[in-house]
Formats: sequence, C-alpha cells, structure tokens
Amino acid sequence: MGHISLTVIIDVFQIPQVPSCYLALLAGFLSVVVPGNPPISRVSVQQDSQTTQQPVFGVDVTLATISVGVLDGNGVPVTGLTAADFIVREEGQEREVGLTLTPSGAPLDIALVLDLSGSMARTPWRQRATGFLLSLNPRQDCVFLMGFSSGVGGSIWGRPNDSSMVDTINQTRTGGGTALYDAVVAATNELALASGVELAALFSADGIPFTETLEIESSLAAPVRTGECPVPFKTINVADPTKRRRRALIVVTDGDDSASKARISNVELSALTAGIPLFHVQVAGSTGGRRGMGRGRSRSASSSTDFSRTVTATGGASLLASADAYQQLLERLRGYYVVGYYVPKASRGTLSELTRHEVEVQLRDRDGDLAYPEIVYRPTVDFVRAKNELEIARQQFQTGDIDGTLFAVENAITANPDLAAAVAYRALVYDHLGRTDEALSDVTRATALSPTDIAIRRLAIRLHRKAGEFEIAFYHTMRIAQTGGDVFEVFGEIAADMPFPDDFLQQFEAPRIAVVPGDSEENNLFARAALPKAIRTIRQAIAEAPFLGLVADPSDAAFVAEVADRDIDQDAPRRFRGRIRLFDSNGKEIYEKGLTLDNVDAPNKDADDLKEIAKHVREILKEISDAKR
Repeated sequence: MGHISLTVIIDVFQIPQVPSCYLALLAGFLSVVVPGNPPISRVSVQQDSQTTQQPVFGVDVTLATISVGVLDGNGVPVTGLTAADFIVREEGQEREVGLTLTPSGAPLDIALVLDLSGSMARTPWRQRATGFLLSLNPRQDCVFLMGFSSGVGGSIWGRPNDSSMVDTINQTRTGGGTALYDAVVAATNELALASGVELAALFSADGIPFTETLEIESSLAAPVRTGECPVPFKTINVADPTKRRRRALIVVTDGDDSASKARISNVELSALTAGIPLFHVQVAGSTGGRRGMGRGRSRSASSSTDFSRTVTATGGASLLASADAYQQLLERLRGYYVVGYYVPKASRGTLSELTRHEVEVQLRDRDGDLAYPEIVYRPTVDFVRAKNELEIARQQFQTGDIDGTLFAVENAITANPDLAAAVAYRALVYDHLGRTDEALSDVTRATALSPTDIAIRRLAIRLHRKAGEFEIAFYHTMRIAQTGGDVFEVFGEIAADMPFPDDFLQQFEAPRIAVVPGDSEENNLFARAALPKAIRTIRQAIAEAPFLGLVADPSDAAFVAEVADRDIDQDAPRRFRGRIRLFDSNGKEIYEKGLTLDNVDAPNKDADDLKEIAKHVREILKEISDAKR
C-alpha cells in the first residue's frame, strides 16, 4: 500500500486476557484512499441461475455499480428483484442495467466501527453489537472490526461468529475523545481495499516510494486477519463484477467528532467514491463535541447535522440505539442490492481527479422505498492498475525483458500520469537503452512530482553526472544534503568535476520545511481531490529555492507549511484557490497568505508566483534565524 495520508494516534483496543492468537490487533496507522478498477465493457447479458445476471463485455462502455436499499411501505426488505426491475438514470439519461447482486446471494463485508471514548462506558452497547454480529451469515459474511477514541485503534477481520470478534468487543477498554471522521475514513478505505479499490492515493501528494528494484511495500501495519477474511481480492476477480461482494459501514457512537484530523469532506468523498453506504447507530447520551485543536488555532464545533447529511447522501441511514435497533439495521441490510449499469468510458482528456454524476433509481412497475446515493464520484486515475503494472515491470526487469519492462511502465504511467515512481523507473529503462535525453527528461519530471524522494534524487545525480551535467548533479546532491542525507562522498566526487558555489555552506545549512495538507476552508470535494496536486506544486517551488530544505516528514522539519483548499474551477485552465500557513516547531503561526494557482495542471505557468512565495517564506525564516542570534 505505502499510502501517506491522515496520520492518527493509536490508543484503543487495548485488550487484556485474550488468547495470544487474537492479541495481534495492530497498532498501525491507517490511510485514506482511491479506486482503480479496470474498465469493464458490455457486449451482452446472460442470466445467472442463482443471484445475478452474468455480463459479457465489449469495448465501448464500462460498468458502474451502486448500492440500492429497497423496502416496502411497511419497512420490510423487498427480495427477489433482478436487473429488469430497476431503472437507473444518470445525468437524466436512462442507462441499461446489466447486473444485480441480490441480498440473498451476494455475501456481505461489513465494517463495524465502535466508539470507545470515555462516555461510551455508561452505555449498553457491547451486548447489542455482539448480538448483531451473531445475526450475520457466519459462512459467507466478513466483518472488519475497528475501535476509536482520541485516535483510530487496532483492527481485525474475521467471520462474524469468530470468538476473537466477541472477545474484542467484550474486553476492550474505553476512554479518551472521539476521532469519528478519522475512523470512518480509515474503515472506508479498508472496505474498499478489500475489493481492489484504493482510496488513499486520492488524498495523498505522495506515491509509491521509488527504488531501482521496485520493492513496493507498505510501512503501514495491516489488520489482523482471521477466518479467511477478507476474501482475497484475487479470488474475487474485479473483471467479473458478479464476483463482487456487498459492502456497508456501521458506526456506533454517542457523540460528535472531537479529535479528528479528517474533515467531513474527507468522509463524504471517501464513501461516495467507494460506493459504500454508511449507517449511524446513535447511542443515547450524545452531548456534542468540539473539534480538536490544530497548530495553535481553534476549530469550529463539529456538526452532527453534517454527519447525518453525509450518511443519508451515501444511501445509508441513522438509527437511534435501542433494543431492536440492530434488528432494524439487519433488516435494512437484507434489502440492499448492488445494481450495475452501463456508462460511457471517461474521456482521456478529463483534467479533474473526479467526475461527478447525478443518479436516479426507480423500480419498474412496482412501489418501494429506495435508499441510494443521488450523487456519485468516480476517480479518473486508476491507482490499482498503476501499482500492478509497476509490479509487472519489476518482474520483467529481473528477467532481462527490457521491452516488456518499458511496456509495463508506460501502462503504469497511462493509468496514473503523476506516479513519480513509474516515471523514474522509465528513466532508468531509457538509460539502460541508451536513450539519454528521454531518461533525463523523465528523471527531471519525477523529481518535480516527488521532490522529497531521495532515491529519485540519487538516480538524477547518476544520470546527470553521466551526461556531464555536473551543476544539475550538484543541485540534486544539495537537496539530499539539506534533508540530512549522507552525500559527502558524492560531494567529493562532484568537487573533481566543478568548483562549488560561494554560498555552499548557506545552502547546506538551509532551514528544513515540510509541506502538508491543511484544513479545508469549504466542503468542495473537487478542490479536496485537487489538493495533492497543489501541494506537489508548492513542494516543487520550495525544493527549487536554494536556501530552503524540503523534507517529507514534519517531525524532521523546523517549520511546517500547511496548504488548505477552498475551491477550484472545473474548466481548463483549472484555477485552484486556497491558503498557505507557516508554523514554527512550537506550532505558532508565523505566516499566512491566500494562495491562487492559475493553472494547477501546469504549475510552470505559475513559476513567478511560486518563486515569490518561496522567496517570502525564506525571508521570514531568515528574520527568525537572525533574531535568535
């Protein structure tokens, strides 16, 4: 996975006296994340004997899916529906329905997200949550169990009747605040990932770290897995939608968010992009909450209305906790279908990270109460395919198949043009083939996409020295040195090629600064999705400033710049508007300025403005440094 996204503190699910095989509940950070199913196209439809229609595909359309809950006038789930019973309109145009996964035939993956804050100690939620699990299908359904309080806790996958699930619920401790949004985003990511959809990359300005051997590994701990859950994605086969499972996320809490770094926009975007309905079990005793403090500034109170609106927008529902609340929830889940319908493939010229679609679902020739998301979002970048193609490239390179390696890398770049590791790997292949100019062009682009990736910098040093471009090699060497990297041997080699500049020591001692996402100023999902690109642009500007040292980890930085999103134009050139704030190591705000990127998709067009920002930041840091002397 290797995602870099929301960082949350692990302080829950501390479970005493549980068998050792279940004590592996992981204290690891979870990320937020983005989809990448290969396009699926239609030719014809055949009837499946048990639960669904089996589609056979062509090349002109792709299959979109949506979760639809169907109840009759008495609130009883309507069963036995097929594709012929649904009418789906997208953007006002009726689409052909070619797939229906029924509640009786399609297994269910549920994320059960439990509030373990201190106030929950006074509520009888344990017995009810356990009873709900035991009501699920123990042979087919899977459960992802996660706890949260002031941070997101350990997690476990398993069958609903697995003793580890029951023990975890009954023996875990409560205490702390309520990081509701962080938990919902993390659980949404895990459910989506189990189906081969990666959400975290949509929020991340970083990608897969580059190594010349392309070892794609995650630094994030994975959940404990028991009972063959989740069903391995490779056995589901995303190319065959009838093998997909139904999914739902249930959060049990008694209060509003009080501790998350995520915003409600992150929750909404994650759920609507993943196509996962949210269900909110409202435990009595909610007193509201206040958002946690940021870097020395207050945040406005979190609104339970916002969360309820988001739950409804996903096609889910909010229920007041009671003796029969979980039975009501189970009945609702028994009435949820996955409906697949054909839509045109997205245009390759689409600039936006997302496409937004208005959806209307009706039943044909019958009445019913339908719950579904009226707005859906689809990412325009295929993150999963890009990662898979990189793995193929690694395997081809190891076997000496350079043509196959280049083919796979170019497929990865087509799937995700901003994936720095893929661009850098293509530079490596070009160098191997003696295509020097193309190799230098790619390594330059790769460093711009990920200026804090030290491995890409080292590749750039090697290629530019090989081409006799020693000043550029020095530039990349200095950027590594500014982060604390050991490059003294490289400096010694470059010294034989060129004299060092007079300001060498001033560059070497440049203050270190990290650039990270800040709070959204508005609930604009398109701007939120474009924020990683804006952050990469600001990082590039700071990386090119000779007297600022850009680092990836804020804990390694003397100063942190936060970039917030506000809005973005939908038509080219896309103008991104937000704000940049600068904080010292004590969290004190020392600089704030409105930020406008006239063309976020072509950052070089804003070069003068970005240089001005970097220059101004440098002047402020110099004043602080001089004042301390």
